[in-house]
Amino acid sequence: MKHIRYITFLVVINGLILFLGGCIKSDSGCLVQPDDQLQGIQVYFYSRTSCQTETNYPAEINTLLIGVFNREDMLVYHTEVENVILAEDFFQQIELSSGLYTVRAWAGLDNDLYELQELQDSVTTATSIFLRLRSTDTIAYPVEDRKLFYGESTAVYVAEGTEAEPGWERVTVNMQELTNRLTIQAEGLSRINEYEFIVEADNSVLNLDGTIREGGLVEYVAFSSVVNGILEANLTLLTLQSGYANTLIIRNVTLDEELFRGNLLGTLLLKNPEVNLACDHDFVIRFTAEDQCDCGTYVITEIWVNNWLVYSYETTM
Repeated sequence: MKHIRYITFLVVINGLILFLGGCIKSDSGCLVQPDDQLQGIQVYFYSRTSCQTETNYPAEINTLLIGVFNREDMLVYHTEVENVILAEDFFQQIELSSGLYTVRAWAGLDNDLYELQELQDSVTTATSIFLRLRSTDTIAYPVEDRKLFYGESTAVYVAEGTEAEPGWERVTVNMQELTNRLTIQAEGLSRINEYEFIVEADNSVLNLDGTIREGGLVEYVAFSSVVNGILEANLTLLTLQSGYANTLIIRNVTLDEELFRGNLLGTLLLKNPEVNLACDHDFVIRFTAEDQCDCGTYVITEIWVNNWLVYSYETTM
């Protein structure tokens, strides 16, 4: 009988806490059921570039880091969501006091690949947040096939809600990919295994909004293989933006000589008029080399970007 009275007492106390307090708090926010909340936002996620007409829900987005910022760009709430399956009806509901808010979200922030400083509600500001691709000295960790996304909502005002008329606002976040995949090929070379591909890029440190923060120059080193007599390598880089170092190098490791050095954007990718960096994230760059004198001295005669000839040089006089 004493045990029954004790259990009943706990149930009554817990009920009073929920009734009076409105929610059970955790380190990351309010964990009450939606029926107990009066106002806030319902955040929906999707992906659509400026070149697309249809909405997409990338399967690669399976985790989300969500931050809510007030009108002063102060972080007021953040949470990490795992086991995400994006769909039209997928959303996150967040209780907030009345005010003006913006939602910012990242996807693909794997701890083994990226460094992000500790986020603190009511302390961290939007301008103070940045992430860094991990590196060993100046050699970037291989990103491989893992994609990174960032999205931001427009500002939304949350009004004071009541039990009769809860104040929930729908918010949408368009998640844009920040990673780029390169397939680099070179044909016409003898002693193919003596060559390597490297990209030097100042893009390993990104601001909260995915723009580049200077001071993150790294080398992306590709692991090459020979496919049907053609040297081929695959690289994944972070965001590519004009005005920052983006250099592609083909180097003979044995002789310590460079066969090619050029700007990845100005000399190569953007020479293809069909390339749009806001929409395209997969590129195939194909080099053709020719021995000028049958003596092992090579010159690049053709460069193709996504099957578009961007450079041609006639070696026969």
